[in-house]
Amino acid sequence: MANHDALNPHKITARDIRVWTLVMAAALTVVGLAQYFFWGHVRAATILWILAAAFLLPGLTIPMALKPLYKLWIRFALALAWFNTRLILSLTYFLIFTPIGLILRLLGKDLIKEKWDPQAATYWIDRPQAPFDPARYEKQY
Repeated sequence: MANHDALNPHKITARDIRVWTLVMAAALTVVGLAQYFFWGHVRAATILWILAAAFLLPGLTIPMALKPLYKLWIRFALALAWFNTRLILSLTYFLIFTPIGLILRLLGKDLIKEKWDPQAATYWIDRPQAPFDPARYEKQY
């Protein structure tokens, strides 16, 4: 499995960790607010707010002390991304593309004209030539 340095060769700076702690503290605070206001879980909200403060205080004062935790979080995020990518791609392939392909095959459709035609001299598809206009080449994308 790739690690943080393999994907992003820049060194981990105090700013990186400070931004991460701000994001984590904000996320924990928002989840704590949801626990408190929507579900009325005072204890869960308090624990989340204490965790947010536990991230925020050292993250703003001595961010490099959280470097091991930051690296651990990045490894967790990369592992989760690896798993989710395979899961999402597999589900997309087997639940969307495979049924569409099977249905088209059962209906005898050939959307990309790949069937063999023994009478065809070529499989080239001519397209009409537009008159030359240099403006067509200025903004191609």
